[in-house]
Amino acid sequence: MLQQAYLEGYSPIYLVGVDLGFQESTLEHDPNHFTAAYHSRAVEPERAAVDNDTHVDFHGHAREWCAPRGVHIYNATLGGSLEVFPRVDLLEVLGGRKEHLDR
Repeated sequence: MLQQAYLEGYSPIYLVGVDLGFQESTLEHDPNHFTAAYHSRAVEPERAAVDNDTHVDFHGHAREWCAPRGVHIYNATLGGSLEVFPRVDLLEVLGGRKEHLDR
């Protein structure tokens, strides 16, 4: 998907909401999504770890493809576990100020 964004002329690319940290879940408790109804299956801890590793690997491949083409990709996600790309402050990227978060 990142390579497609580049091919469509986007650079730099800012990622938002790429939190990773996928965890074990049950049908009754799903800490990975905003609602337990999002998934209809339980996820074992081993599967969650594999999913996290796979996502990091995919982002690494995208970085390796984009970097030689001069595409800058930044992670503007608040929190999360993806450290493949340099972190940037989302509010600074949007030109905003943090003061409004304190309200």
